[in-house]
Amino acid sequence: MATAPKPIPFTNNGGLILSKPLDVVGADNAIDLFDVDWDGSVLRSRMGADEFTKAAGAANYDSLFAHSDSRLLARRGETLVAFDIATGKEIAGKTAAVKALFMAFARLGTPAASYSYIADQENTLKRYDGADFTSPTATVNGEAGKAMPKGHHLATWADEGNRLVIAGTEANGGPNGAISSGSHVWFANPGDAEAYESTSFVQIRPGDGESIVGCCAWGGQVFIFKETHLFVFYGVSVDNEGKPIFNFRTVDLGTRILPASAKCNAQVVAGAEGVYFIANDGLYMTTGNEPSLLSEDLGPLADSGALIGPAATTFGERRWTQARGIAFVGEAVYVGLGETAGVVDRLLKFDLRGLRWTVWSAELHSMVAWNAETSTHRQRLFFSAADEAQKGIFFYTPAKDTDATTEMSPRWQSGFYELESADEKTFVATKLWGTGEVTIKVAEDYKALGQGTKYKLGAAPAIAQVQKQKGQSATLFSHQFSGAAPWSVQRLDRYLRETRVVETQKP
Repeated sequence: MATAPKPIPFTNNGGLILSKPLDVVGADNAIDLFDVDWDGSVLRSRMGADEFTKAAGAANYDSLFAHSDSRLLARRGETLVAFDIATGKEIAGKTAAVKALFMAFARLGTPAASYSYIADQENTLKRYDGADFTSPTATVNGEAGKAMPKGHHLATWADEGNRLVIAGTEANGGPNGAISSGSHVWFANPGDAEAYESTSFVQIRPGDGESIVGCCAWGGQVFIFKETHLFVFYGVSVDNEGKPIFNFRTVDLGTRILPASAKCNAQVVAGAEGVYFIANDGLYMTTGNEPSLLSEDLGPLADSGALIGPAATTFGERRWTQARGIAFVGEAVYVGLGETAGVVDRLLKFDLRGLRWTVWSAELHSMVAWNAETSTHRQRLFFSAADEAQKGIFFYTPAKDTDATTEMSPRWQSGFYELESADEKTFVATKLWGTGEVTIKVAEDYKALGQGTKYKLGAAPAIAQVQKQKGQSATLFSHQFSGAAPWSVQRLDRYLRETRVVETQKP
């Protein structure tokens, strides 16, 4: 009497793993994926992108910064502008001239106002107060009317007197044109970003051939990054003359951070659990001590060699050395990769809840976390389009299934699995639960994917199941889900008919 086919359930559709052999990744994780994400544990096509700007700008935007819930700053060409969240338009007549170099921003509040300070490396710091851009002067050693610093990177040290920190400057970029360098860190007076003492600076490892490449504040400390070392400023004491001493410790990163592109974000960002940074061999996190590598699963992207498997097409020649900015939004870290300077065409998302990686198509310059709604404070990832035909700013939202800046191609492919038997096996049918229209393709024994079978499932949010005959005989198997968004996959069952011993396997 024939035995009925046995259903084999596949319920875990995990993240991308490039660091293991294709058959070790197994059925629970992916050897290739693109434009997908998860709702909890449910695999789905990723969210789309909506346009924030209501009209195209005079040029592409970059260097985004959230001044407040209602104001977004952006550069187009060599002009800095401000957007109103209520209208999605540039605020007329409110601009500032800046250089087309890497830009840095920092917010600093006082009892009377909230300011954003802006550095473009060559000009003295500018200020935005929510209404106007100005070029303030500094008070240095008690004398007013002096030049502000020319900063490379900025942070606000709220826990030590609410000081503005300027990390790295031009050769004459200190307050009042004081001699300075890319290794100088200047500290403004407590609560006043426009007042300085000529002795309130530290040189970190001068003469080491490295410049400061990023800084941020986290956990009451300020993190200053050079290419291979981290300097953690943890407190302020005073000397015998009452002058401040800025205390710090040095951490060997054990890797190298590459300088940021002029049009993209910094390579360093503060998050909920620590400070994240992109090095030439992956994504790291530190809380002020030896950093932890978070991207072990994407290890081959640290090498220049060719990738093995279907992900080779997804990544092409893109590697960690082509990182183009980082952002932290909610429970995820986003890292941009791009083959063209200043352009991100692959967006890596690291889900901190599931510790899973996915890859999105993209065409952007700069990205920043900003509140999509002032009433709910719901953060979204905003980004500036890089396509010359799309001179606007967009944001990712589950309310959209398409992305106007790029063509989405959602797909997820499992690793090869043998079901604990090296003998040849035969699948005869599949049953799929989910929403939308999903195409299943299968591969056998490391070969390419075969012809697809389409499953028309439920209309979201209703979940439906569809069963179809789909035969396959092999020792190792892999399956792929794909289809135009929106879709989701709850569960796949494949029906196993038989196992053939070695003597009866096909040649």
